[in-house]
Amino acid sequence: MRTICFYISDYGAGHAARSIALVRAILAAYPSVRIIVKSEGPFDLLARSLPDPRVMVIPCRNDISVPLQPGTDAVDGETTRALLEDWHTTWETFVAREVRFCRDEGVSLILSDIVPQPFLVADDAGIPSVAVSNFSWDTIYAHLLSENAPVVTEMHHAYSRASLACILPFHLPMPAFPRRVPVSLLARAITVPRAGMRTRLGIPADARVVFFNPRCPPDQLSQTFLSTVSHEPGIRLVMPSPFAAVHPRIIPLPAGETESQNWIGMCDAVVTRCGYSTVSEAVQAQVPLIVWERPGFIEDRAIAATIRRLGVGTALSYPEICSPAWISRLPEFLAYKQHYERTGRDYTNTGSEEILSHITEFIV
Repeated sequence: MRTICFYISDYGAGHAARSIALVRAILAAYPSVRIIVKSEGPFDLLARSLPDPRVMVIPCRNDISVPLQPGTDAVDGETTRALLEDWHTTWETFVAREVRFCRDEGVSLILSDIVPQPFLVADDAGIPSVAVSNFSWDTIYAHLLSENAPVVTEMHHAYSRASLACILPFHLPMPAFPRRVPVSLLARAITVPRAGMRTRLGIPADARVVFFNPRCPPDQLSQTFLSTVSHEPGIRLVMPSPFAAVHPRIIPLPAGETESQNWIGMCDAVVTRCGYSTVSEAVQAQVPLIVWERPGFIEDRAIAATIRRLGVGTALSYPEICSPAWISRLPEFLAYKQHYERTGRDYTNTGSEEILSHITEFIV
């Protein structure tokens, strides 16, 4: 039985969500493959989403977060630099430990989204390694700090050891990888159709449903915002479960939900920050997008620019997102749906199948 080790970034749930889609595709295509998944931040989501006996999910600290200035979406540069330098001191121990682990477990292929050290592990262990991502951390940190920072240089070197990089849509330049192939959208498949989800939740067929994650505490939603929701006939908001008590038209997304793509798929619009997983799952379901960019995040800029170029949504400022103005403009935003007819194959094909076609040489 072949064994694959998949290292997934600890930062947010987006890396985990798309990696889950790829793991599921590999398991379906190769019954004799065993997959070890290593990550710490999204460990619970990964473990609940991948109950297959051929999968072992192991907590492992792979990388760091990008801390924000208190009460804002802006990056805290100095704290980020300190965390980054501290994390870099752990690389040597990480690589030595994981080389031993991969040899002991008979790992024959390493996948990474998009942790840099595993490419050094693969190089030392003499096995192939494949990156799957729309960005690499050296590009992110070069923008936040400096491209000449020693840790950025080390990241670039680590990525240069990869056997292959599968580059997802909404991508930044990833020049460190010597062999790159573009692939289509990678997102978890919808398992419950729009009509089925609405029936399950008792939502009228003619209701306008918006997936909305403002990333603020419930008590920070203004009374003006809530009053506007009350006066807009037929609107429902799917929001994280803590918001359920704030307004009767808020449909809570259960805290333990592992298939949020089904909730996105039943919506008429998605209002979110420029996170890859939510954006990609909205595009997969052809749902119009209203996004905001976090200051200092170059990935957000690339995602928002692509959304505008495709014509499937727009970008607003965060204060505009938190105000009720976009609710009254909802009919205008819903018109973006018609542009999905011309997005092209990169946004309609299944990226997992394309990635499988590229990594088969390393699995078989």
